[in-house]
Amino acid sequence: MAACVDVSSSVVFNSLLCFVRTKFKTLEISRIKSTIVDFLSAVEICSAKRTLLESVSNTVMDKPLPRYPERQGSSRIVKETDDIMDILQQIDERKLLDALPKFVVDNSVFFVDDNENDDENDEIVSNFRRRD
Repeated sequence: MAACVDVSSSVVFNSLLCFVRTKFKTLEISRIKSTIVDFLSAVEICSAKRTLLESVSNTVMDKPLPRYPERQGSSRIVKETDDIMDILQQIDERKLLDALPKFVVDNSVFFVDDNENDDENDEIVSNFRRRD
């Protein structure tokens, strides 16, 4: 059994990680990734990755995670998003998701809820596009 330090009582404000952590077990990984890539900037995604890696570093594991470098280039957003999902998948495989802090939103209109109602999602998506 993997040993871990319980940091679950801590709270970290990060809307992207809140969204990903909430949808991780209920939504296809490809849908989570596309939502992130479609709505967030490289700065927001890179910041979330750094926050996640910092949170993971506070969790004692039997085997450390691989190194995740800061990505560069034209596909930076996609690669950083892939890294975030890979980190969470590795943490999940080690049964340590609950050892991560609670990620919470700091803006209540940050992400759409992935409902089955596509008309409602279309309206929300158009509202997000207008915010830019």
